[in-house]
Amino acid sequence: MNQNEEHNKMSEMEEQFFQKASVSFDQSKEELWNELEGRLEQEQPKVILFHQRIYRAAAVVVLLMGISSLFLFYKTSHVTMNGEYAQVELPDHSFVKLAPGSELSYYPNLFWLGRSLDLKGQAFFNVEKGSKFSVHSENGITSVLGTSFTINTFKHYAVKCYTGKVRVEGGDSETILTKGMSVSIVKGKHEQKDFNADEFIPFEEESVFYEDIFLQELVIELERRRGVKIHVPVKAYDSFSGYISGVLDVAEQLEIIATTYQLKVTQINDKEYRLE
Repeated sequence: MNQNEEHNKMSEMEEQFFQKASVSFDQSKEELWNELEGRLEQEQPKVILFHQRIYRAAAVVVLLMGISSLFLFYKTSHVTMNGEYAQVELPDHSFVKLAPGSELSYYPNLFWLGRSLDLKGQAFFNVEKGSKFSVHSENGITSVLGTSFTINTFKHYAVKCYTGKVRVEGGDSETILTKGMSVSIVKGKHEQKDFNADEFIPFEEESVFYEDIFLQELVIELERRRGVKIHVPVKAYDSFSGYISGVLDVAEQLEIIATTYQLKVTQINDKEYRLE
């Protein structure tokens, strides 16, 4: 037998052997592939779901922090327009009466940590006893424990103490006031005066002494207090000094001013006047 015949015979034997040989599987190829795919699909979402939970938890934490901040730092403001008065009850049951053209603001949800308020304008405070109570304005700070007092920030920072004791800080110094004492901070200096604290006069009836005030400034002050519009000639006038009684109506107050400047008062309507 030559080599070629021997090789062909071996090839035929190998072919017959492999044709007869088989490996036993309990599942077909299609079944195995489907099972493998199923396992991959089951495992993959677990990773995604885990990351989703982390992101959702982080989002909830951020949302809660945002809500807490909004709650804690929520600011309440009370504003009065010209000619308008308002009484405000604070969270500690202290009372504040706002004069026209004023604004009072504070953080109600942080009030129990420290009774702190901001004031623009003029207000009377009747403070309940308790922790430190402080009123902040642009030109001064007034601090008390339990008392009644007024603050006026329109021209100068001025404080009157009706009961108890208050500390007024402004400029480079501070002043302690007791009943019947007042202080004005003018160009950083404290000017003290006494007054009759037993005769409290409401803002609406308060007589105001004006010293060396220009007519245009005086008119702006009356517009704020009385809630009216007053037209004046555009020219220079001497400054005005004198009392304007709060019990007079606005027409009578304007007559006093008009007489001083030799002007005439004309009423345009219920809320509008002209000096000419």
